Amino acid sequence: MPNSGTLSAVAGLAGTQGYADGDGTNARFQEQYGIGVYDSGSKALITESYTGCTIRCIDLSTQAVTTLAGSQGGTCQNAQTDGIGTSAVFGAPSFLAVHPTGFALVLDTQPNQLVRRFDLSSYAVTTVAGGASGYTDGVGTSAKFQSLFGVAITPQATAAVIVEHGGHRVRGIDLSTSAVTTLAGSSGGYTDGTGTSARFYYPSAVVISPDGSMAYIADYYNHKIRAIDLSTKAVTTLAGGSSGFSDATGGSAKFHYPQAITITPDGTTLVIGDRFNAKIRALDLSNNAVTTVGGPGIGQGWPDSCGGSHGSCTGYDFHLYYSQLAFTPDQSTLLISGGSDMYVVRKVT
Repeated sequence: MPNSGTLSAVAGLAGTQGYADGDGTNARFQEQYGIGVYDSGSKALITESYTGCTIRCIDLSTQAVTTLAGSQGGTCQNAQTDGIGTSAVFGAPSFLAVHPTGFALVLDTQPNQLVRRFDLSSYAVTTVAGGASGYTDGVGTSAKFQSLFGVAITPQATAAVIVEHGGHRVRGIDLSTSAVTTLAGSSGGYTDGTGTSARFYYPSAVVISPDGSMAYIADYYNHKIRAIDLSTKAVTTLAGGSSGFSDATGGSAKFHYPQAITITPDGTTLVIGDRFNAKIRALDLSNNAVTTVGGPGIGQGWPDSCGGSHGSCTGYDFHLYYSQLAFTPDQSTLLISGGSDMYVVRKVT
């Protein structure tokens, strides 16, 4: 975890929406859902969904923002075209996962329901799987997804794990064959179990452990953090009880709609964006103890207060509505995307 927990802006301007490449606060963003780190932690990849439909890059040393792929000018065409750079077209690129070997997987949600691959050197966009809303295991475009919402890539880059928010399922993709299978879940609810006997309720994010053995899920409507053993498909609950706010251990801890999740590069700690509490929380995987890293009123650069309904901060101070979290490889910096209505990328150092 970052040592001091100080919150600061990287690029964009809170509360100011638009589209402009530029440096730092001169850059403008639309709805920036996805964020991931590449080039050994020197750059961040951003996806802009619904109103933006682009893939952007932030140089973390200069804070320069550039457009890499998607509709030039940040406009959506509600279509799907594979191509290079700005010749590629997205319907609504949302959450993403970056692999250090040089590619990212991008979830292209409504109306496309596609998993797209983005090459970080050539800027080539290709389709991996999906193409219609529904539920079908299959290969490539014969597979169907329902409300794609989170993606993670295994350390070996052989497979990906995807959560379906509306489908209440966790799916797997073999990246060599594009075969899609169901790993766990089948309908909305809450049950620990193995494979399809387990139940999730609108899962919202996923991350994979550095050794590739476990996937961790932010189970949004259940207010819980769940784990899947990727070898056995056994699903267990790590932390969270009823909705609320409480730092405690295991089921005694409380979240209020956990939206985002990532893991420290050393694999010891999950970091969670707790949406309605407007807080960044940490879960120690050695003992399932939950603590608060930061949020309104915490100090150290965080906003002083948070008002409005469901923990929505006034003045666009701090919000976690469809945000994603990502660490730099040295674990010194946690990046937070602006989500649907913040328009600024922030960092915790």
